[in-house]
Amino acid sequence: MENPQHWFQSREIQFGLIPMSMNYNFAAQFLKKFSNLHAFRSRWLGTPSNLDEIRSDFWKMIGNFPYNSRSLAALPKTIETVDKALEIGIQETELKSSIRSMDWLRENGKCIDNLRPGISTVAQAGRGAFATRFIPKGKRIAPSPLIHIPSKDTLLMYGVANEQEYASVYYRNSSDIRGRQLLLNYCF
Repeated sequence: MENPQHWFQSREIQFGLIPMSMNYNFAAQFLKKFSNLHAFRSRWLGTPSNLDEIRSDFWKMIGNFPYNSRSLAALPKTIETVDKALEIGIQETELKSSIRSMDWLRENGKCIDNLRPGISTVAQAGRGAFATRFIPKGKRIAPSPLIHIPSKDTLLMYGVANEQEYASVYYRNSSDIRGRQLLLNYCF
């Protein structure tokens, strides 16, 4: 893929506002400023007995900001996670929630250990998927949808162009082929 971040940016409807690396950088800077603000306040004005409650309410207000953005989505959701993110980094706090338990995998995952990639012994057949064990007639081979692509040109990627008169309108420049899209099947 030429720009992996573009993959998420062009699929906001399906995935929402997935933060990119620059959004995590912005969020990390924001967290430092948030931490400095409270350190400054307690140094000059004293520490009120309900400081934790004030920090928590303030963080909830930030999290409920009415305008969604990728940078806002990169911020920790709770004040407890803010403290952890300041200590080890935002991405590290997100890592734990991205790893699924075996129970979750058993319930939601699809096992594809019945296939292996390889080179066919049939002349001119090339590479393919091969069964690792007997698959009865009528049984599912793989839990992956089939996308019929009638022409290789469907996967071409083009540069964009616009006319000066319509500066905000872009269209595909058919004479500027940039490469081919990579089509992948994902299973978990």
